[in-house]
Amino acid sequence: MMEGCPLKFRLLELFDEAGTLWNYDVVKQTQKEYGMEDDYGRDVLNYNLIEVLASGFIAVVDMKEDEEGDYKKGALLTQYEITSIGRSQYETIKKGVKLRR
Repeated sequence: MMEGCPLKFRLLELFDEAGTLWNYDVVKQTQKEYGMEDDYGRDVLNYNLIEVLASGFIAVVDMKEDEEGDYKKGALLTQYEITSIGRSQYETIKKGVKLRR
């Protein structure tokens, strides 16, 4: 597990393991791992997902309004999946990262 490594490395790992994830699931998990459990941390982590998307490492699968408040009531929820470029980049990163034991 790349927990504690640079955040974007960890995001790629999560998508490699799961394939498809909603932004609020990824945010909740990484908030705990990186000690960013306030609203600001939530939004920073979501922005990191958008940066990973912009890099072409993940792609949008689905979108819907957050009616239940899973992320933030009224916000846009986005489901992403890892792309072939993302998997390739993750495999390259994985070779150079020393994992925690």
